[in-house]
Amino acid sequence: MRSNLTIKTKNMTRSVIVFLLCLSLNGQLLIAQTMVKGPIMPVSKAVPELVQTASKKEENIQKAPTTIVVITRKQMIERGYVDIVDAIQDLPGFDVNKIYSKTYANLFQLGLRQDNTERTLLMVDGLEENDLWSNSMYLSRQYPLSMIKAIEVLYGPATALYGSRAMIGAINIITMDPDQGLSDPLFENSVVKKTNGNIAALSMYGSLLQGGFNSKSADLTMNIKGKTQSNFSIQLTGRYFRSDEHRMNGEFYDYDISDIDSFRYTKLDMTNTSWNGGLNKYMSGMRMPMVSPFYQVRTDNLGNITMIRLTQVGIDRARQLDKVAYTGSVNGAPVGYSNASEDYFVGMKIKISDFTLGIRHWKLQEGINAYQDIYEAGTANGSVWAPTNTSFYAQAKKKIGERSEIFNLTSFSVHGLGKESNRVNFMSFGDPSTKLHFAHLLYPDSLIIGMRGPIQDSLVNNGTDGTQLERFSRYEHGWRNRYYYYQAVQARNEFRYYYTGKNKKFNLTAGADLRYSQLPGNYLIYQDFDTKIQSQQAFKNKQQNVSLAKELGIVDGLPLIKNTYDAIDIGLFAQLYYSFSDRFSIAAGARRDQQIIRRSVGFGNRISPTLTLMYQSSHLLNAKLIYSRGIQSASQQTRYSREEGFSPNPSLGPESIDHLSVEWSGRNKRDMGLANLSWNLVSFWYKTHDGIATSTTPIKININSDSYQVKGIMASLTYRLNVRLLLNANHSFVSAFRNSSISQSSAVNVRLGDIASHHINVGLTHYFENAGPFRMSLNLRSNYVAGRKVGVNTSVPKNLGVNSTGTIPDYLIINGNLGLALRSFSVLRLDLSVENIMGTTYYHAGPGQADATFNLAGGVRDAAFINQQVPYMSQRGRFIRFRLTYSLFGQGK
Repeated sequence: MRSNLTIKTKNMTRSVIVFLLCLSLNGQLLIAQTMVKGPIMPVSKAVPELVQTASKKEENIQKAPTTIVVITRKQMIERGYVDIVDAIQDLPGFDVNKIYSKTYANLFQLGLRQDNTERTLLMVDGLEENDLWSNSMYLSRQYPLSMIKAIEVLYGPATALYGSRAMIGAINIITMDPDQGLSDPLFENSVVKKTNGNIAALSMYGSLLQGGFNSKSADLTMNIKGKTQSNFSIQLTGRYFRSDEHRMNGEFYDYDISDIDSFRYTKLDMTNTSWNGGLNKYMSGMRMPMVSPFYQVRTDNLGNITMIRLTQVGIDRARQLDKVAYTGSVNGAPVGYSNASEDYFVGMKIKISDFTLGIRHWKLQEGINAYQDIYEAGTANGSVWAPTNTSFYAQAKKKIGERSEIFNLTSFSVHGLGKESNRVNFMSFGDPSTKLHFAHLLYPDSLIIGMRGPIQDSLVNNGTDGTQLERFSRYEHGWRNRYYYYQAVQARNEFRYYYTGKNKKFNLTAGADLRYSQLPGNYLIYQDFDTKIQSQQAFKNKQQNVSLAKELGIVDGLPLIKNTYDAIDIGLFAQLYYSFSDRFSIAAGARRDQQIIRRSVGFGNRISPTLTLMYQSSHLLNAKLIYSRGIQSASQQTRYSREEGFSPNPSLGPESIDHLSVEWSGRNKRDMGLANLSWNLVSFWYKTHDGIATSTTPIKININSDSYQVKGIMASLTYRLNVRLLLNANHSFVSAFRNSSISQSSAVNVRLGDIASHHINVGLTHYFENAGPFRMSLNLRSNYVAGRKVGVNTSVPKNLGVNSTGTIPDYLIINGNLGLALRSFSVLRLDLSVENIMGTTYYHAGPGQADATFNLAGGVRDAAFINQQVPYMSQRGRFIRFRLTYSLFGQGK
């Protein structure tokens, strides 16, 4: 089954040479880093860049009391980004692992490695998007880029303003207001007269994309603005994305029947302690004969059964049954690799003066794809994860006099899983932790109580009798559907008050954030072994009118009535800014958070302070010294879920972080002859406390045991070579270690796995002045990521690395985008994007603990493989996309 992987590893010298040659132009070479700020086309006057996420109000980025980077709408279009992860990948301070499973990508900010992306807060217009139950960031291909005005990224704890989910940073997607025009940097929008006198303006911006792997998307945003005197406007937006995705690593996903030849079946042997009541009760209850060619029965002098041992004939039968089941048809399709994605988003905003009412809804249907093929089937066979997110919101602001303003945001959010959410697992005799036993060997097509089921005295049956819990504890050999469902709801109100002092030397932001949530403790789960369905359509029809887990499922090991938890979160926050002079200023803030779950648990009261000292000297030098403390509340899933054998821990406390950074930045003066040169340098250090980790002795449970110590540097530079040519680059260095107190052997500092010491990103954008009838732009971008150590003496000790080398190798990729529009018909634009131009073979680290070792060199023989996630994921080769964009601006009479 195993194919030898060819890894195109380059030495550092060669990588840097190729890196520089591909991104040099007109003899200009640059080894640095850039955060692009400001427009690329020449401007007559420098305009301060405004941000709104750092203080929850608009302010000059140079005076924002935190480190913040902005990705503008213009940059997203010029660079040919098709999703937000593409944009984040070009920023400093992020380790991006595209895993194409459940969450599409893991984004580890400032070197903080996690099993999932949950310590960075994702927002859209300040409304939180992280899943209410798991804290996970589902950042995939669902968000319409056509509606986005900018993406603002905060580095460092943002708890002082945003609460207990912004431990290491925040990403805020800022959308266009309904009364704004939808622009494109390559051409001016045409003006179309409208006959409807009730419409003052209409803007429409949309695109159609077609690319490799049968990838396609449609993206549209439309803004309608009423007459000036009406102050009414409306925005409609949506996106649909679908892709078969690329084929992943062969050794993990080739569904080769020879895998079963490596199975060892000795774990089927049973001793007198294997069954409640002893083996005598087991043999009689399961109607098993004392003599069989498949097993030998041993008894003591009193006739009591002491052992049941598999014979060679039994081993041969088990292996044959495994092979027949593994190569069959499951849920209407042959077993084989598939990992298709299908995502959509719809939204509407209505704005009347300073009041906005909105609704947005998105849903993902993507492959689970994190486990080896010997255990998990693909999307064509029904393995799909389908998170959903729906938010209703209303926001209003009102000026009170000349210096005060109030703001209110009310929202109601519903997060959960769609009815398609299903893991299709292979229940084999060769699984070392199998719940199958000798009775399944005799009756492979019958539902029988499992080896580790809660009730171990049932007879062989067809699974139609007994309670749901009893049926849930029965298993059948072969493929199994395991459906999942949960729903979490939250009602939230946030009130803010802004005050600006005389001469704008003093301002205050203060507010209160109240949330009431109803959260599950665990998934609802429904399992069935009805996988021998004739067609995929028949399988879809089975789910058409019923959510099996929602309507028929149970909570594993817990009465359903006890699975709902009421939670109240109260946050009070304030931030004060004071300018001592034109050069020196200070910002100080704090937030007090209180969490109550079922009136008795939660994390109680926590205070998160922040303090920033700022120095500004014209354009030449700006400096910030930033200290902040943050917290991360344990998710409801981490506290209470019993999935994968976990025991709940209601007393699990929050993680905390102390963060210190120094930021230096500057821009040139125009009289120096180097227009539009800007740079930024950030050094940071932080330490976390009470990090959540899993203990397995004496039970499997999450506890507060770890600490992390991380330090690093981010450097950036933007340089405009001339009015039509812009070069940008960034470099990140990170040193990250973990200290654990779970066991003495892991108490020493170990390196964080999956975190690269060095990242270098370089980009170049050029507008062609003499392109005849065309307007044309070209963008080239390159990403270099240093090798990442995994395995022994790292935080992921079971990850063997690529080809069991203990590393995820370094790589260099180059991406490009060519934009083209006719001058005479400037409503259509064509983009040709090429990802991984050089066709580099490269890998990202796998999800979770990335601990799957089945049949890998260096793996433990006969180790359990259920719920173990693959150590690395192969990335796309050369990938070509065409995108046609339509832009229209209309005006009424």
